[in-house]
Amino acid sequence: MAKFSLIILASMIFALNGCSSQVVNYDRYSLIEDVSAISIQSNYNVEVSLNEILNQPGIVLKTSDVSLRSANKHLWSSSLRSQLESIFKDVLYKENFAKNTSFAIYVNKFNGALDGTVEIDLSVAAFKNNKQILFKNYVRKGKQDASGYDALVIKLKGFYKEICKEIVADIR
Repeated sequence: MAKFSLIILASMIFALNGCSSQVVNYDRYSLIEDVSAISIQSNYNVEVSLNEILNQPGIVLKTSDVSLRSANKHLWSSSLRSQLESIFKDVLYKENFAKNTSFAIYVNKFNGALDGTVEIDLSVAAFKNNKQILFKNYVRKGKQDASGYDALVIKLKGFYKEICKEIVADIR
């Protein structure tokens, strides 16, 4: 009987080991593949803060009118906050924008939805010589061009770059 119990116990241990050694694949998505290192290291004063759900490593999907879910296997390659800061710095650099303006950006929405809707909602406060020169809300909402996370990330990036360029134009 003891031999039989030992065989059962050993079988269970091997079975559990088999379950724990399964490889989980994660897809990582980057918004900054086309951003130059010089833009990222530029001295522009840009601070992005995110709605708490966006501080998760996963891409956020709206699953109902009142529910958001951070994906478990579709993750940002680096923090969303730092990627958004880098993109905005890249736009400022390419627009040859003066470095004496500081920006505080609060991102409330940066997500997709199950029906293919993509939405961004953010506010920007810009300061020059300790004086506020801009305080404005920017919103983009539209449909993905195709299904899947790749299309979602491409659309989010496109909308965000549009907003960054609009911010620059609003200040100029």
